Amino acid sequence: MKQHITRLYNNPLISGSTVILVGSFVGNLVNFFFNQQMVSRLPLDQYGVLALILAFVNLPGFAFSFINLIIVSYTGGMFVKKEMGKVKGFFMTVYTFTLPIIFLLFVLSLFSLTGFKSFFHITSTPLLVIAIVIIVISVFSVINQAFLQAKLSFFYLTSINFLSAVMKFFFTLAAFFLGWGLEGITYGILLAYLIAYILTFIPMTFLRTHAREYHDIHPGNLFSYSWQSAVSLISLTAFISTDLFLVKHFYSPDQAGLYAGLTFLGRVIFFFSGPIASAMFPIIVQKQEKGEKYINTYWLALILVTGFSIAIAAFYSIFPQFIVSLFLRKSDYLSISYLVGYYALVMVVYTMLSTTVNFYLSIKKTSVWMTLFSGAVVQAILLYLFHQSFSQIVTINLMLESIVLIFLLIQLQLTGHEKKN
Repeated sequence: MKQHITRLYNNPLISGSTVILVGSFVGNLVNFFFNQQMVSRLPLDQYGVLALILAFVNLPGFAFSFINLIIVSYTGGMFVKKEMGKVKGFFMTVYTFTLPIIFLLFVLSLFSLTGFKSFFHITSTPLLVIAIVIIVISVFSVINQAFLQAKLSFFYLTSINFLSAVMKFFFTLAAFFLGWGLEGITYGILLAYLIAYILTFIPMTFLRTHAREYHDIHPGNLFSYSWQSAVSLISLTAFISTDLFLVKHFYSPDQAGLYAGLTFLGRVIFFFSGPIASAMFPIIVQKQEKGEKYINTYWLALILVTGFSIAIAAFYSIFPQFIVSLFLRKSDYLSISYLVGYYALVMVVYTMLSTTVNFYLSIKKTSVWMTLFSGAVVQAILLYLFHQSFSQIVTINLMLESIVLIFLLIQLQLTGHEKKN
C-alpha cells in the first residue's frame, strides 16, 4: 500500500498538478479577496464594468494560449534531449512571429475604441487603453510561461502567478483608497502584470548560457498548428465569455453587475480544477515524444477534474446563499442565489471540456477546432436571440457545452490513440 501511494505521488501528473493546485489555491484565495473588496466597495454598475475589463484582459490570454500549446508541444522533446540551443532558437522564432501580430492587433484595437465604448456602454477611453496594454503584456507572459511549463518548472510558475495575484490585490486596493477610481485600479493590475512578466525571464537560463541553434520545425507545420489551435482556444474561451459580453450590452448596468458576480462564483470551479489540465499537457507531450503510453494520463486528469468540480458544485447547490454572502459580501447579490448551483453545473461541464480540448491539442489533433468553433458560433447566435432571463442564458450555455463535450468524447473513443503502443 505504501509503495502504491509513493508510486502515485511520484506520478508527474499528480506531483505537478499538486504544486500547481496548491499554488493556484493560494493565489486564487488572494483573488477572492480582491474580488470581494471590489464587489463590496464598488457600486453594482462599476463592478460590472470592472468584470468586463477583466474578461477583456483574460480573453486574449486564453486565446493566445495557442502559443503556449505550440511551445510546449515542440519544445517538450527539446528539453527531454537537453537541446537548449534549439530551445533558445525556438524562443526567438516565437517572439519574431508574435511581435508583428500583436502590434497590428494593438493598432486595430485603438481604432476600435469608439465602437467598444458604444456597444458596452463604457464612457472612459483611458480605461480601455490601459486594458489593451495589459492584454499585450499578458500575451508575452503566456509565451514565457509556456517555456517554463515545457521545462516542467511548475513550482516557479505557480510562484509567479501567486506573486502576481498578491501584487494585484495590494496595488488595486491602494489605488482605490487613494481615490483613483476604476482607472487607478486598472493601473494597479497593469503594474502587477508587468512585474510578473519580467520575473519569468529569471529561470530561463538557456537564453544566457547557450548559443542559438536553428530548429528543424517546418514553418508550414508551425502555422497550421498555430491557427487551428488559436481557433480552438478562442472558441473554448468564448463559451464562458460571450454571455458576459452580451449581458453587458442588453441589460442595465446594475443587472450586468449581478450577472458578473454570478460568473465570478462559477469561475471559482475552473480556478481550482484547471491546474490539473495545465499539468497534463506537457506530460502527455513528453510521453508521446518518448513513445510511452499517455491515454491513461488523460483519463486520470479528467477524473480528477470532474471530481473536484462536482464537489465544489455540490456545495454551491446546497448552500447558495452562504456562497453568495461569503464571496460577494453584498445583499444585492442574494437575488441571484437561485442560479448559483445551476451555473456551477455549467462550469463542471466546462472544466471537463477544457481538459478534453487540451488533450486533443497536446497530441496535435487540431481538427477539434471545427467542433469548438461551430459550438461557439451557435451559442453566440442563441444568446443574441434568446436572452430574456439569466436562467435562459445559463441553460443555453449548459446545453451547447454539453453537446460539444459529448461529441468530443465519442470521437475520442471512435478514433483511438497511441498507435505506437
